[in-house]
Amino acid sequence: MKMRDLRKSEVKVGITVIVGLVLFIWILSWAKNFSLTSNEKKLLVRFNNVAGLEVGDHVTINGVRKGAVEDFHVEGSNVIVKLSLEPDVKIQ
Repeated sequence: MKMRDLRKSEVKVGITVIVGLVLFIWILSWAKNFSLTSNEKKLLVRFNNVAGLEVGDHVTINGVRKGAVEDFHVEGSNVIVKLSLEPDVKIQ
């Protein structure tokens, strides 16, 4: 194999690895609701029962994913849930 062919192969492998890593990081951040922008709305909601709720669970509005559960804690007989919502969500 000539040096030129070997160099082309190395460049192709390098590009493939970089594209693969970028794709992997993008999929991982999408799955974990990671965002580089911090213009999300934060909302505290009080519930009587949150059985099965976990940090990172999706918040859906009319079946569309619009945020995630950021945290929750017990306060008396209620549970306070901190939600992180997309900026276009209108709260009434």
